Amino acid sequence: MTAYFRLHAGGVVRNGVAALLVGPSGAGKSTLVMRLVTDGFSLLSDDEVWIDLESRLVHPTNRSVLLKESAWDLFPDHRVKFVQSEEKECRSWWVSAEDLRPGCRAAASPVWGLILVAPPSGSRPTLQEIGQTEALSHVLVESMNFPEVGSAGLSALVNIVRAAKLFRLNNGDLDECAEMLSGVLP
Repeated sequence: MTAYFRLHAGGVVRNGVAALLVGPSGAGKSTLVMRLVTDGFSLLSDDEVWIDLESRLVHPTNRSVLLKESAWDLFPDHRVKFVQSEEKECRSWWVSAEDLRPGCRAAASPVWGLILVAPPSGSRPTLQEIGQTEALSHVLVESMNFPEVGSAGLSALVNIVRAAKLFRLNNGDLDECAEMLSGVLP
């Protein structure tokens, strides 16, 4: 049986490789993922990615995309497909991958890059390269099952971080963020 490392991240694929958007709740991962998939990327997940510890491939999830109230006005063309969630903390909606774009679900893919997503701060968005130490520490914070995968998980993460392109995105205007990400992602 293969073990998976579960990471609190969104994931998209273009040209056969995955970009993982890693960040805390409220950082804007789901909104960015939905925008990138709308722009032609394939969908792995908007909130949780599963990394095979042996192959290091990221596998898609069957979960629909969950958008919070702050994203309502950003996707007017998709609103008729939104299904209200039962979340108690805030209004939110589910949109299935097939309703988002038929056939958009990605296949298992190798990791090309990690983008650490910082919540919107009110200033213009920025995208900058970062070092391995910063990336690894953020990935560990956003791990969902690190104690269970232990040293095998740490070894896989270290190898992924060593091989990946590493960025920090200070989130902001969705159009600007999508343009920046589309410009650097393969």
